Amino acid sequence: EDMVIRAEHFLVCTGSKPRPLVKFPWDGKFIITPREIAVLESLPKSALVLGCGAVGCEVATLLASVGGSGANIHVLNSYAKPFQDDDEDVSDFVEFILAEDGVELHNNAKLEFAKVHEAKGMVECR
Repeated sequence: EDMVIRAEHFLVCTGSKPRPLVKFPWDGKFIITPREIAVLESLPKSALVLGCGAVGCEVATLLASVGGSGANIHVLNSYAKPFQDDDEDVSDFVEFILAEDGVELHNNAKLEFAKVHEAKGMVECR
């Protein structure tokens, strides 16, 4: 099933130190790392967070809480559950907290492409 998610910004979370992704190079404006969040003039109300580790979950819950009830935050997790190598209770708790915060979690998901449309102020992805 194809799914299209539109957001003002996309955040790439690949661990505590961002590593460049050839298919999704960050530009510091539309595709950003956690480091750029601190210097944004305002936090986006919609975002796609790539990665469901500690940093990705932290950023997603931050964006959801600051964005309020209108926030549209999605997290792509390439594994079947968050923190898959940890205790199942941890995974279940993370899923529960993300849902409570209004974050939509997509497990077993992969991002195939991301194209910045600067004039429209958006990033297209699949």
